Amino acid sequence: MTIHINLISHQLLPNVISTLGEDVANIEKVILVVGDNKLSEHAQLLKDFYRRKGIRQVELFQCETSTDYAQLRHHADSLYQQIREQYPTVMLALNASGGTKPMSIAFTQAFDKFDELSMAIYTDTSSKKISILNEKGGSLPYQSALDIEDYLYLNKMRPVEYISPESRDHDDVMARSAVTKKMLELCRQNPGVLKTINAIASQSHFGNQAKPYNPEVPLYSQPHGVLQDALDEFAEHGLITYTEQAVAFTSREAARYIGGGWLEEYAYLAALDAGIEHVAMNVKGHWLDANNQESSVSNELDVILVHNNQMMLIECKTSGWSQSGTGQATTLKLESLMRNLGGSHANGMLVSVFDIGAHTQERISGFDNLTTLIGSDLSGLVDQLKAWQNSIS
Repeated sequence: MTIHINLISHQLLPNVISTLGEDVANIEKVILVVGDNKLSEHAQLLKDFYRRKGIRQVELFQCETSTDYAQLRHHADSLYQQIREQYPTVMLALNASGGTKPMSIAFTQAFDKFDELSMAIYTDTSSKKISILNEKGGSLPYQSALDIEDYLYLNKMRPVEYISPESRDHDDVMARSAVTKKMLELCRQNPGVLKTINAIASQSHFGNQAKPYNPEVPLYSQPHGVLQDALDEFAEHGLITYTEQAVAFTSREAARYIGGGWLEEYAYLAALDAGIEHVAMNVKGHWLDANNQESSVSNELDVILVHNNQMMLIECKTSGWSQSGTGQATTLKLESLMRNLGGSHANGMLVSVFDIGAHTQERISGFDNLTTLIGSDLSGLVDQLKAWQNSIS
């Protein structure tokens, strides 16, 4: 059995990765050490998270300071003695990844007693290593411990709806995979037709809450050639019916798919083909407030991936980039979500049917962890995701 001691800071993931790397049944207790009241909501969030994971004994240990080394060392020694009196033979694992530097040093020195079944460890999520902070050295196994809901919740977002391999809607995505491949071919061979298809779908107002959904859209000329082939494909899969005069969408979801949702589904399918551990799309989530309750502030994520405790966000765009400010707004949104949901080690990818322009590409090039995949290069998405997977394994 093990007692894990976590030093609380803004970033909770390093604590969780090492704690959940062990079978929950072998965890006697988790103690969360808080330096001051500024991080009390993070401590409560982590406490709630561990309890959701089946760890029944989770306690808070409050220090009076987060910067005074002498006081922190006194608290650390006191906690060590308190635990040892109650649990003389249980293994102790202090995670020194969190807290302030004085806190980390003080508690490491107090708990670095390997001969007494106590050790201090450090979780390096960048190099995928859990080091034992002892003169004898060594390391612990670095296990994949987080799924998508874990990742979002620990960064103060609660997902309320999404599509994943475990959800009912997954079967619909798989059933449309032939249409999705057809759309990808159009993207490579005839992107101009995609603009026409986008225009037809947009007239249904499938994504405009200010206007009523309009399932039947007029055609101003008889469809022929590549456009007719695409409409035939949509009709064959039950997404539309059409005549020479109009297109009728069978549902709002069908219009959303034809009007751009297909690209999200392509990215989702590519991630599954690449063997990514956890994949979800159309993720709708609410941010948590200071009391760790769902607020009215929400966000939608096109595609989110979690593999070996690392996250990637994929933003999918099938519309053009000619409107002023589109590139800046899209880049800022993606970078902000990456930072808030994944920290400095998160990755992002902008997947676009149409060229994003030199200015937007220049902005994206300024971020080491943000990449693009555009137009005819979209067929290489599986390989790109496999490369990311290999880089974090």
